[in-house]
Amino acid sequence: EPAGTVTATGASYSPVQLEATTTTEFNLREVTPVTRSLTLDSRLAQEMLLAQLSDASMDAELKQQVQQVVDKQAELNTTREELERLRKEKAELESESWRVAQSLNDLADIKESSAKELRTKLIQRATEIENQIGALTTKLTELGIRERDTEKTLRALFTSITFEAK
Repeated sequence: EPAGTVTATGASYSPVQLEATTTTEFNLREVTPVTRSLTLDSRLAQEMLLAQLSDASMDAELKQQVQQVVDKQAELNTTREELERLRKEKAELESESWRVAQSLNDLADIKESSAKELRTKLIQRATEIENQIGALTTKLTELGIRERDTEKTLRALFTSITFEAK
């Protein structure tokens, strides 16, 4: 930078002195820093880490740290997939539970013996569904805790990595 250059946010001022009726030639080079951010669980971050692992010149300690992050991210992805599957399953059971309850309401005023048998079967099915929903809720809670714990561990692993040369 030439002497007397003043830098402000988004601008830089460089003094140039010219004598009257003379021509001076100078070069100006603009450099704009680029900052990119990656979220820990983004596909791009995962690809970047995998590319780092394939670098043969990578420091062994750093390689181990990156491998831990990649493994923990894979664990987190598996947990999230399982959570999604269980949420869908629970939603389907809740929908079925609502339909069974509606059917029981429809049969409430019918006094025939065949309706009584159907009511018994529907009550039995409603009980089964509620037990399944309860079991799924427990699994979802456990997986939710595991997801949060894995996210914390992943963040700690990520912040422990430095890509600076030693």
